[in-house]
Amino acid sequence: SDKVNMDLSQKRSQACVDILVANGIDPSLLVAKGYGESKLKNDCGNKSKCSEEDHAINRRVEIKVLDVKVQE
Repeated sequence: SDKVNMDLSQKRSQACVDILVANGIDPSLLVAKGYGESKLKNDCGNKSKCSEEDHAINRRVEIKVLDVKVQE
């Protein structure tokens, strides 16, 4: 369902943030945002007859760098 997909998406993004924080990234610089099926990369939504490989394309994490602070 859409709710289940949204929950999974949020948990996936939060897990990535958790890994980055565990590796020394300041948590105040990170935001976890799951989009569920609202931003698909292809036409493989809930009721689509797609291969598992095609569905997997939509189970992804994207990282956007919004600002870079260089320490001297």
